[in-house]
Amino acid sequence: DEMEHQRPMLVPRLMRYLQCRLCHTDFYGAVAAALGWACWASYVGRLEGDNLRNIALQILGDALKHGKRHAESLDALEANLVRVREGEDYEGREGTIFYVRSQMGDCLRELGRRDECLALRRENYEAGAEAVADGVVSIKAHLTHAIEYCESLNRVDNAAAKAFMRDQDLIARVTSEFGEDHPTTHGCLHTYAFTLIGDPRRRCPDDDLAEATAIFVDIARKWRRRLGAAHPQAEMMQEGAKILQA
Repeated sequence: DEMEHQRPMLVPRLMRYLQCRLCHTDFYGAVAAALGWACWASYVGRLEGDNLRNIALQILGDALKHGKRHAESLDALEANLVRVREGEDYEGREGTIFYVRSQMGDCLRELGRRDECLALRRENYEAGAEAVADGVVSIKAHLTHAIEYCESLNRVDNAAAKAFMRDQDLIARVTSEFGEDHPTTHGCLHTYAFTLIGDPRRRCPDDDLAEATAIFVDIARKWRRRLGAAHPQAEMMQEGAKILQA
């Protein structure tokens, strides 16, 4: 999973609510949401502050997001963020805060709350540089936050997003850190393709359109092979490729 390097360590017996034991891919759709609620129901009765109860709340937020129940997921994630910030200090606490904010950004984007999403992702990205230096956040997680920030920035300021991706040499750094066929590299290229397209209401230059289309087609092929044709991410990329080829 492309979030694996960001997700805090979870108790193995609780991972069954979030990931397939055979392929280690996160559940999605109605199955993800149902398993998230099942996990929470199993541990909500424990005392406030109990570790397994806390992890179950985190899994609920993740699972609801994968189930496309973004408003409910955001509620769970916000409650989780408060818990982490106000709870006692522990190893990995700061990394958990970055992770939860990243998930909240996804929900805000899907709910159409662009300004809030951009502000949260900017906060994650800007705070990440110092956190990497302190060893709190891995360079892989920080690069993922950079991709997320660029994706949100592109929705409000295409020129600024292009400049950010160029100035940060983002594609080269992500490819070097993750490898060419890693989902995070695909996500970076996906974001880059959208910066090429720019405002969908205007026709972009033919060369940019051709490059963006080639990226979509290539990633769609790889995601179908890795996730299966029925997976939402594979379907999304395939649909995007068809639209650009039309």
